[in-house]
Amino acid sequence: MTLLSATRCFLAIMLCLGVLPALADDSARIRLATFNIRCPMDKPPNDWPSRAPRVKALITRHQFDIVGLQEATHKQLQFLLSDPDWASIGVGRADGKRGGEYSCILFRPARFELLASDTFWLSETPEVAGSQSWESANRRICTWGRFRDKISGKEFVLFNTHLDHRSKKARLNGVKLILHRMDGIANGAPILFTGDFNTLPNSKTILAVREKLHNSKALSEIAHLGPVGTLNGFVYDRDQPPKREIDFIFVSKGVQVHSHRTIDDTDDGLCPSDHFPVLCEITLP
Repeated sequence: MTLLSATRCFLAIMLCLGVLPALADDSARIRLATFNIRCPMDKPPNDWPSRAPRVKALITRHQFDIVGLQEATHKQLQFLLSDPDWASIGVGRADGKRGGEYSCILFRPARFELLASDTFWLSETPEVAGSQSWESANRRICTWGRFRDKISGKEFVLFNTHLDHRSKKARLNGVKLILHRMDGIANGAPILFTGDFNTLPNSKTILAVREKLHNSKALSEIAHLGPVGTLNGFVYDRDQPPKREIDFIFVSKGVQVHSHRTIDDTDDGLCPSDHFPVLCEITLP
């Protein structure tokens, strides 16, 4: 067996085991994820104290570099930030401080330098904390951060959101607002867009995003791994995997996507969240 074929066999085995290793010969690759970690409102064994170690273990096991979180509350975020390897940006959607859910960005400060960040509300008054419009069932926000990768020296802007679960009008208008603001914020830097979009791939909302950005799943050099669906409802049967795909990672032109995966890890059949995270490995242009 040649060295090349042996390497390919090794990678294939690692992929089948659910691990996407960062290749040593390309340290500039970024492991970017989106993860709805579910707010703390469930009974055991899916209450937050039970799930918290599972969430942290998954993030560590799959070596996330940067991740857009949804439904994170201040208490949950403080638990994740007890690990000094992580920092975050974002505010609670209820008051622009600590109230309500965050659509925050968790990142490794050893890898990324934060250059700028902000949060705006998906409403007709985006700068008014706690505002909502378009028949939205809840307040919705978008948090963004401009980062410099300390390995490659390249800058990029990551936008993260959680669209409304009831109002189609709120989802579409909310995403249009984010897309409208992107270019001015990015100012030519590559754009990454993560989130729980609460809608399917063929919806008007996702089609609107695809007019500007690319679905990382479609660009992946390696065929998508894991189930198609991302919403598991804390129940997972590998023989009947979930079908509702509502969590996405989008990227701007020129971003190279090496792999794309829906992570279906469980701990003795218990899911870390009612959503599976999505992970892709990218290289900035």
